[in-house]
Amino acid sequence: NEHIAALEAQHQKEMTFQSEGEREETPAFTHIKNNHGGLPILDHNLTSLNKDTMKIIKKDNDLIEIDMKNCQFAIHAYWMKQKDLCVHEDVQKYYDMCSKGILYEELAKIMNVTREEAKQVMMEVAFTSEDYRSPAKKLFRSLFPNVVAHINGFKKEKKDSSLFSVELQELESEIFVDNLYTNIKDLGLFCLTKHDSLIVKRADENQVVALIRAYFKYLELECVLDIEGRAVPICSDDKVTENRHSGDRKSTRLN
Repeated sequence: NEHIAALEAQHQKEMTFQSEGEREETPAFTHIKNNHGGLPILDHNLTSLNKDTMKIIKKDNDLIEIDMKNCQFAIHAYWMKQKDLCVHEDVQKYYDMCSKGILYEELAKIMNVTREEAKQVMMEVAFTSEDYRSPAKKLFRSLFPNVVAHINGFKKEKKDSSLFSVELQELESEIFVDNLYTNIKDLGLFCLTKHDSLIVKRADENQVVALIRAYFKYLELECVLDIEGRAVPICSDDKVTENRHSGDRKSTRLN
């Protein structure tokens, strides 16, 4: 209808993302490795809408929202696995919680806090200065020393603690905007992005999820999708009808 067409046109205009990176064609999708001379812009009018307004828009237009549970930490866990850091028991435990989409829930149990408090702990660990001290950060460090060492090591290497969050945002952007959004649009399907989520037509859910499975299998990225309250695990050993070219290797930028 006219409303949804206008919404899509507005989104396309305001995103102003760049997709000038290296392109790699596979049978399932096109992979774009963005060199991030300019970071794709994820903020537009849709991202500022409150949940109730977005809920009405989705209902009126038969849309669904697909997002990744504990997204940036699932990406961080994936980053650590690519660096072969899961040989450490605490890193493997962190990876398991993140990739299963239960980081905040499990951390709340371990630390004897609420889910919201556990989420706040992760914000402190990841996004404050490595020199910032708090009882919660001290406890997390005692439980996951090698996870904290990786985060703090990156911040010290870059000499700017804020660049860790920027790195995660850029990786998130490369996955959701440069690649998933671009490939969904290449299929001629309706799609909007909202931070770490994709908004698509309900009728296209199976096709979109199949594409996500194929792309994440290519990246070897394990996670859990949240589709309107339904948990959908995405595992690296998922069966997909399209396989990547033999010898291909994931090329998402990881420092």
